[in-house]
Amino acid sequence: ITRIPSNTFRHLYHLMELDLFKNAIEKIDRAAFKGVASGLHILDLSSNRIHSIPKEALLALNAKLWLANNSWHYECDLQELLWEAQLDPNFIQDIICHTAPHEEYVGKTLLQVLDAGVNFCSMHQRTMDVAVFITMFGCFIMVIVYVICYIQHN
Repeated sequence: ITRIPSNTFRHLYHLMELDLFKNAIEKIDRAAFKGVASGLHILDLSSNRIHSIPKEALLALNAKLWLANNSWHYECDLQELLWEAQLDPNFIQDIICHTAPHEEYVGKTLLQVLDAGVNFCSMHQRTMDVAVFITMFGCFIMVIVYVICYIQHN
């Protein structure tokens, strides 16, 4: 299995445990687990090729999640998901960063990254703040140049 498309399990209302261990899953759609959210108790996605999962796919689940041994890319969406997800504490040390916006976190476990106080969401926010500031500054300069040109020509 390489992908879990939307509504794959929608008619499996009584599904309690879903073991997808050691597949080649790379992509999980937002509504992949729609229909099983209330009854699912265990979801094992460990030992796949997953680098990110849409928050919407897992946050509706009340299941204990096993996510170890994947190709995780640490970024804001994954951090938000992992803060709110019900991770199995026995396997949380096996969630390792394979890629990240900052190279110093590559190869570190989720616990090491979170214990360091890293907040990828605030990094993203700062980047957006700088972009907005530069855009506003550029617009301000254009208005000043326009006013100066207008005064010179009149």
